[in-house]
Amino acid sequence: LNEHSVIYKVLSVVSSSLCFKDITANYHFEVVDKAARKVNVQVHVTKDTFEILDVEVANVQVPKIAMIINFSRMKFLAKMTPTMITYELADGEVSLIKYLNQFTMEFGTNSYLVKGKPFFL
Repeated sequence: LNEHSVIYKVLSVVSSSLCFKDITANYHFEVVDKAARKVNVQVHVTKDTFEILDVEVANVQVPKIAMIINFSRMKFLAKMTPTMITYELADGEVSLIKYLNQFTMEFGTNSYLVKGKPFFL
């Protein structure tokens, strides 16, 4: 994005963190086993030279979703598996708040039961 363009100037008025000269997205989408519906997806987005998004979705062995969003100083991390959900907000390497929920699922013929224990760390 050119520094002299109207869009760049508008973004810089709103917030300097929205301005960028180069944004790059790399992705990998792999169908590991079509019959079993097993996939592996990875997305990486960089703004100038700063990585702002890292997402991984896979169900090859254990289903999981992992995501990292980087802001100027803050970082948001999230991970989900069939038995756990975690969210964390960090300032650099210092964890400000972390949420963890571990749970079990039981499936019946016409019902299901979810039991869990949430923790704020």
